[in-house]
Order: sequence, then structure tokens, then C-alpha cells
Amino acid sequence: PGSASTSITFVVKNEGNSSETFVLSTTGTVVGDDFDTTGCTVTSPGTSISMGEDAEQVVTVQCTIPANDGVNVADTKTSYVDLLASVASVTETVGADTTGVDTVFADDAGTATDGAGRNAKHSAVNVYTVQTADIKVTKSSEVYSDPFNGTTDPKRIPGAIIKYTITIENTGSAAASGLNVADYIPTNMTYAETPATCTADSGGTCVFDAGLVINGADAANGVSATGLSVAAGTTGTVTFYAVVD
Repeated sequence: PGSASTSITFVVKNEGNSSETFVLSTTGTVVGDDFDTTGCTVTSPGTSISMGEDAEQVVTVQCTIPANDGVNVADTKTSYVDLLASVASVTETVGADTTGVDTVFADDAGTATDGAGRNAKHSAVNVYTVQTADIKVTKSSEVYSDPFNGTTDPKRIPGAIIKYTITIENTGSAAASGLNVADYIPTNMTYAETPATCTADSGGTCVFDAGLVINGADAANGVSATGLSVAAGTTGTVTFYAVVD
């Protein structure tokens, strides 16, 4: 989502029995897809190509993908791009029993931008499929220990150590990198370095921040994890401990 000048390719073939020049045009507005691309242009070899009999040419089209809207431009959603090739300056021979070399259009109907057979045009579609991360974050807690029971069946009482786990799940088809996670220490609790300091897997680092600010809220004690990377279909975690005051 949001990618500019993203390439897609077609193959144009001259199935006639003479050299021809083809004019190429594109559209990213095609009925039946999830979203429309914009700014589609033929970047290679150009909007006009000449080919001999039975020759073929790879044509590159570049389009811009809209930003992720979470609905139509989201993971696995698709957009069709249509390429139309039109034979330039050719007229079909009219009349019976003519002399010389006759020109007869033999093309079949293409996609909607062509829509008719035997008109010296043909069109086809290719498809962009969005690949993006889809992140879901959940937080859970469990009692690690308390002053009377230790780690055996501990209770949430003053002096108890609570373990917090923040789970980042990526259900998308692309990796999510450079993720940052921040969380305040709950009210009436104190950050604890025992049994462990704040940790982050998936390549991230986690530190205690006495002046943490989240979304413009007042500064307070919290933890900040940076640099997490979560592959598609996997999870990452941030873990920290706090003591009940």
C-alpha cells in the first residue's frame, strides 16, 4: 500500500503475417477488483512499438498503489490493470475479389477496454496483489510471586510481582519491521528488575523510561521497546515485571 511506480509486466505478440506498429495504453480502473491504481503508464519499451511477424515484446507498466485504508486496500486485496494494444494506421480491405495483398483483421475480443473482435485491437489484464503486515496487539498479566507464597500459587497482594506480556501478532502476508511498543507501568505499581528487566524478542530492545509519553499523555513511568521485527504469520513479545505497592 502506498507504493509509487510499482511495475507489472505484459507480453504483446504480433500474430499477424507482417510487421506492425502497436500503440499501447493503460487503465487502472477495471470493474471487479478491490481498488483502483492511479497514474498507470507504459514505461518500457514505450507507448508505441514496432514488431515483425510472430515477434513478441515484454511491456512494463508502472502504477501507484493507494494508501492502506484497512478495507479495500489491505492485505491480499487486488487491483486489475488493463493494457490495450491497437494496430496503428491499418485499414481492413473492403470488397470481394480484390487485387493485391488484402488486409483482414483476425483478432478476437479482449477485455473491457477492447470489447470487440476483428477491430485490430486487443487487451488483457494483469493484477496487483497487496502484501502488507496486519498487526494485532494484546496484553496479559500473571502473578509471578508474592511475599508469603513465593512462586507457588501466588496472589495479587501488596508486594506481589506481576509479569506483563505484550504480544504483537502479525496476521498479514508481509513482515512488519521497525516496530515500537510503549506501555505505562500500572497505577499503584513500581517497575521491577527482578526476576528480569524488560525484554523484547524479535530483534528489539526494551528499557525502563521514567518520563515516558504516549500519544501526548502526561509523562509517567513506563517501558519502551524499539526495533522489533515480526515476520508474517508469527508473533513477537515484550515482557516486564512490576510490584504491587
